[in-house]
Order: sequence, then C-alpha cells, then structure tokens
Amino acid sequence: MNEPNLVTAVPKRRLIPELRSPWWTGLLVVSLMANLLVGGVVIGSKMRRGGGPFSAMENRAQLLPRNFFAELPRDRRRELMGVFDAKRDQMMRDRVAADAVTLKFADALGDQNASTERLKSVVDEFTLGTASIAKQGNEIVLDVVAKLTPNERTILAKIIRERAAHMPRK
Repeated sequence: MNEPNLVTAVPKRRLIPELRSPWWTGLLVVSLMANLLVGGVVIGSKMRRGGGPFSAMENRAQLLPRNFFAELPRDRRRELMGVFDAKRDQMMRDRVAADAVTLKFADALGDQNASTERLKSVVDEFTLGTASIAKQGNEIVLDVVAKLTPNERTILAKIIRERAAHMPRK
C-alpha cells in the first residue's frame, strides 16, 4: 500500500509569480515607481491643503487663511490672488533687504562693544522699517480685504474663528 504523498504532489505557491521575461519584471517595477510617485504627489498636495501660489506668500499675510481662498470660485480667487502677484517683485526686494538687515544684526551681535540701543535699532529696522516683511503683509491684507464683498468678509471671519478654535493652546 504505497499511497502517494499528497503534500508533495501539490505545487508550492510562490509569493511573486515567475515571469518569463526580465522585461516584464522591469515594466512592473517602473509601473510601481510611477504609481508611488503619483500617489506621493497627491498626498503631498492634500497635506499642503491646496498650497498653490499663495503658499509662497502666506507668511506675509497670516491673517488670510489659505482655506478661505479655496472656498472662493476660481475666477474670484484669481482676482484676489492678483494682489499677491502685483506685489511679488516688491516682496522679493524686501526679502533681500531683510536678509541684509539680518546680516547687520549678526555683525552687531558679534561686536562685543555693541550697545543695546544699536541692537534695538537693527531689530526695529527689520520689524518696522520700510522693507519690513510684516509691513508688506499688512498692505496685502488691507488690499485684499478692500476687494472683498460683504459675504466674502463674513466667510473670512468664520474661517478665521474656526482656525483660532482649532489652534492648540499652550
């Protein structure tokens, strides 16, 4: 009574099927890489919550949340984003000026004989001067708000309140 061993008669199942050509393997690897790239781009854009051209300017206009612009129709969003576009060159010049003031601050810190008044004047130049990034942000916010309709102002106020409610308190 020699019965065949049924366990050895069943072929082993492989985790990855054997491909007859290395070209198929390469094609599958390239396809996987492309899918991961597309997935990463989609996930990245969702994590940035829309980003777009406004994200480069967001530090200059922190009072205007990005998701407010996402709530607007495309043509209206483009119109309001025109305020940022119109100020782009000036903001870049202000950024260069701010970098120069930062170096002046570093020089003042390196000078052991620098007075507190000298340090304060450099800090004031950075925060209150004509090339102040905060001042530029104020102008942008006021320009955008001046173009808002009463309904858009209400929406903006609601979004700002929601953002403040979700911010962690320390």
